[in-house]
Amino acid sequence: MICCLNPSCQNPPCEPDLQSCPQCGIELLVLENRYKPLKSIGRGGFGKTYLAEDIKKFGEQCVIKQFAPYAGNDTESEKLRFRDEAKQLQRLGEHPQIPALLAFFSERGYLYFVQQYVAGENLAEELARCGLYDEARIRDFLQDLLGILHVVHEQGVIHRDIKPYNIMRRQVDRKLVLIDFGISKQIEANPATGTSIGSLGYSPLEQLWGGKAYPASDLYSLGVTAFYLMSGISPHQIVSQLMEEGSPAEANDWTKNWRNYINQPIDDNLGAILDKLMHGDRKQRYQSAADVLRDLMPHHPSPLAKTTLQPFKVASAAENRSPLQQTKQLPTPPEPSRWRNIKLYGGVSLGLVAASLAILLATRPATTVSGDVSRDLGDGSSNAVAYLERGKVRSAADNFKDALADFNRAIELQPTAESYNERGQVRSKLQDRQGALADFGEALKLKPNWADVYYQRSSVWEELGNPQQALADLNESIRWQGDNNLAWIARGHLRSKQGNKAQAMQDFNAAIKMDARSSYAYMSRAGLYASMNQRERAIADYDRAIVLDPSSYYQFYERGILHQELNHKAKAKADFEMTLQLAKKAGKEKDYADAAVRLQQLH
Repeated sequence: MICCLNPSCQNPPCEPDLQSCPQCGIELLVLENRYKPLKSIGRGGFGKTYLAEDIKKFGEQCVIKQFAPYAGNDTESEKLRFRDEAKQLQRLGEHPQIPALLAFFSERGYLYFVQQYVAGENLAEELARCGLYDEARIRDFLQDLLGILHVVHEQGVIHRDIKPYNIMRRQVDRKLVLIDFGISKQIEANPATGTSIGSLGYSPLEQLWGGKAYPASDLYSLGVTAFYLMSGISPHQIVSQLMEEGSPAEANDWTKNWRNYINQPIDDNLGAILDKLMHGDRKQRYQSAADVLRDLMPHHPSPLAKTTLQPFKVASAAENRSPLQQTKQLPTPPEPSRWRNIKLYGGVSLGLVAASLAILLATRPATTVSGDVSRDLGDGSSNAVAYLERGKVRSAADNFKDALADFNRAIELQPTAESYNERGQVRSKLQDRQGALADFGEALKLKPNWADVYYQRSSVWEELGNPQQALADLNESIRWQGDNNLAWIARGHLRSKQGNKAQAMQDFNAAIKMDARSSYAYMSRAGLYASMNQRERAIADYDRAIVLDPSSYYQFYERGILHQELNHKAKAKADFEMTLQLAKKAGKEKDYADAAVRLQQLH
């Protein structure tokens, strides 16, 4: 099916073989000969939004936004806002929890931009279906959104309309996605005044009435959204009712009495955080997402244990075939490590893997953080959670010896699945593999369906030379958490080593289907193609992997070998030159000396 793009039409779905809309007679268009509109899914002040499919990406769904404002609107102002939304999406890059900008263009007199489609439900819909959030869910919600806002604000962008309707629960992985940057604004030294942008009840006064927005303004809206999720009461209704009752002062400062609307217990720590988030005076609020996370951290166990995964090492493609010349031992390919996938700056991904701890470590020295937790412990403390949290900080700073001591004490005081898992990971780092196996086993006794622990233990079994046990654990990990693409990739590598290339290919394909922006998945499949002498396919996958991660010297190196084997001398030279350039930048020149030798052979 295809739908009409005439903004004045009712946009009925039409048969794909029709040339024009049967209702309005306007020609039916596939934009850029690529994006086919399927149906209208929304209308705003700027124009219409359409669900579409990208015919050049096998019908992958996307969203088309069309600039066609209502008559009487300030067209130039609206056009600037429309362009601004596209610019902000581009500026924010490919954050996994913000829809990526795919294209921006003009066609037949209208401006369009195309962005990723997020299948799922917004938090208002989720609330209606699942009921009120309790304190634990509110803490998880805050940690998740604060991680996103940290990146947004670091890029000089303020969202300006954070509310439940602009936060989606993505269907495929249940992660939160922040949408609708249409009224976002780049942070300026002197924000423009005179424009009211935001949502009544959710936006602070400086934004609604003064037209000024700051990072603290977004944090206010985040706090109000948390209030709504706990109470089920619309802030818009609260403000409107107070205004109708002739209490404008109370309406303007209603958040100081937010507890009056809550019918569930809230501990002092979370209550104080919400007080500060929703303070009427901007200067008395939190000024950054990292500040909020610091206050959340000591009182709420980090989500590290849920997702602290370490992928298997990728076997070099060149190790599985006969290269033209192999002068040195091939370097070990870089792998997404426990912390390496958390990046805080630029158009990159901020994993949910302990976003709060990552930001904390990025903004304060690890010794300072550890010291803060130490003060919480005190002498002779029996606070198992405090020992656990300090151990995590020390582990993240690669202080494994002291982290082990903290986890030992935490387990003495209160043995939990999380503390055993954390100690197991540290023991694995310290090469105490039998100890790691024992700890992971204890964690699974307490929490038998913990997919990530099966994943971690599979890596230890692999290191101990027991591939059958490793495979069994990976199968269990996938059984309990089927959407973790790293587990599928790890199983693919294990099956490949066992000679089961067909099933390995199935695993890599599944991983790519789950996350089409995983350079690690494409790199893994490329290695398998190369081992099967399917060099062109391997090169195509390395091409995709390099687009997703252009800083990976390993991928340039492997692609260079493939080009060399196919006698693509110019391309091979370019890849080896880039390998050396990136390896030098990363301090890995010695590991990639073979690239220099190969480059010399090509001259």
